[in-house]
Parts: sequence; C-alpha cells; structure tokens
Amino acid sequence: MKEMAVEFLKREPCNVFIVQWDGGVNYFQATQDIRVVALEIAALINHLAVKCGLRGSDVHLVGHSLGAHTCGYVGQHVPGVGRITGLDPADPSYTYMPEFVRLDPSDADFVDVIHTDSQSILGNGLGMRQPVGHLDFFPNAGRYQPGCELWKVPEAALRKGVRGVVSAAADFTVCSHSRAPSLFTESINSHCRFLAFRCASYMALHLGQCISCGNNMERCAVMGMDADKFMPAEGFSRNSSFFLTTANEPPFCQHPYAVRIFPADMHNTSHWGHLSVELRGISGLVKELPLTENDESVSCLPTRFVHVRETLWLTSFSPQRAKF
Repeated sequence: MKEMAVEFLKREPCNVFIVQWDGGVNYFQATQDIRVVALEIAALINHLAVKCGLRGSDVHLVGHSLGAHTCGYVGQHVPGVGRITGLDPADPSYTYMPEFVRLDPSDADFVDVIHTDSQSILGNGLGMRQPVGHLDFFPNAGRYQPGCELWKVPEAALRKGVRGVVSAAADFTVCSHSRAPSLFTESINSHCRFLAFRCASYMALHLGQCISCGNNMERCAVMGMDADKFMPAEGFSRNSSFFLTTANEPPFCQHPYAVRIFPADMHNTSHWGHLSVELRGISGLVKELPLTENDESVSCLPTRFVHVRETLWLTSFSPQRAKF
C-alpha cells in the first residue's frame, strides 16, 4: 500500500492515510475485528469533516481483501462517500451474504472492484467471484493471474532449502490475490489504460462475442484509477462485469487486438501449424505475437486448425515494452 500512496501523491495534491493492523489473529477473528477498524476510520473521516470541512464526496477508500469489506463498513457509517475501490475482496464468510455484511454498491456513490483470485477456495482462491460493485473487473477471467504459475517459483528460493521452499509456496498462494493492488497501483499514473469489455464471461471475450465498445463506449470501461471517468455512457449499473487481459509482469497494461482470419479453403479439412501476427510501427520495429499456444516447454508442437468460415483470435501487447 505504501507504493500506492506514493503514486497517489505523484498524481495530484491529496492526503493519504494508510490503515494496517496485524498481530497474528486468525482469519475468522479478523472478520470481526474489521468492524471495529471501520468504526475508527469512520470516526477519523467525521472528525476531518467537522474540523477541516472534508466532504464525503472527496473521500476515496481503497481496500484489499478484508480491507475491501472494511471500506464497505466505513461507507455504512459515513453517508455520501464518493468512491470505494475493492481490490480482490475476501471470499470466505462474505460471498452471497446479505449486503450489510459485505462490500456492495450502496456503500458509496461509486464502487469499483478488481477480482484477481476468484477460483474456488478449494483451489486456494482467496477472492470473491460474485460481482459486488457498480463496475466489477475480471482481468484474465479474475482467477489465476499470468506470472503466478507454480513452475515460476524462483530458483533462488528453492536453493535456500526448506525455508526457501516454504517462503516461495507462500508467495505462490497469494500471488493472484496480491495482483489486484499491483494493477490498481500501476493504473494511477500510467498512460496506458486498462480497457475492459462488458461480457458474459472471459471466454465470450476471446470468442469475439463482445469486442466492440459500441458507439458511445457503452460496452467498455477502464479498470483502475480512472474507472469513474470512463464509465459507460448510460451511467453506472449495479454489478456490471467487465473482462480484459493483462501481462504476466509489470507493466501489466496491454492493448487488445482482435484478429480475424478467413481461410481460403472452406472445406472441413484440418492442418497443423503455428500462427502469429506482426505489428509494425513507424520506426520499423516489429512486435511478433503468437496467436496459438506458445508455451516454451511445448513450443515445438503444432496446433491443429479446422478450416471453418472464419476464425478469431484476441491478442494483446504491452505498449511500454514495444518501441513503435
């Protein structure tokens, strides 16, 4: 959160308060303690309103995991909070609970949520799958985040023996859950916008069923700091889900491209091979993007293509890494 605070201060004159507590309490005890923490934060905001003229509409609360629900409780005690950003709100004890128990759209004028670790708790998922804001963003389907694969555990950690393995395993467990704060932090001052599409699912996005923003941007939104400035044209609706793709390492922001391929052979035949697309800029440099699976361990294996009327791939690239 300290890195996020620095980015806020770089962006504009503001006051940033970081609230953090620990002490080794178990998770279920913490779910009770955050109500007390929320009351203390609400008391601070109300004090600043009386002594300094702070307006609720100028308050932006940002919370990660249990902190997201803490922000929700604050909103229940401070009427007129301008915005709450929930970063992968905690799942256990909150999913599909009544709105007064968890973060929900009534807690602020605008509630935006980034979901990054919403796989089942049985699969070590720590975040909610349920949409709980005005706008809910699901980067990379909102589940396992790229770059958090177990096989990417640093070799250096493994060389440290049992302690290193335990540390690496802990990092792996929270990797996707911790991605939400990283994405939001990057968005505060990035020139690249995390463009997301309103879709029924992440698969629908990659099947090309919702890759248009519409005439008035009514089917797109921007994830992150500027989510409130690039809202859909018809305004905020409760629980609107948006999907996008991000990179596996910073900078995470990518530009999406839809590529349609029309094969010359229309018969029901198939071939094996690889497909890629090249992006050429005015400087003459080339960025090559694979359209088919490009896992380094199996890159020598071709992909089977069935000749249909047309095929669509959705691919993305990071503009900060490509000098065009």
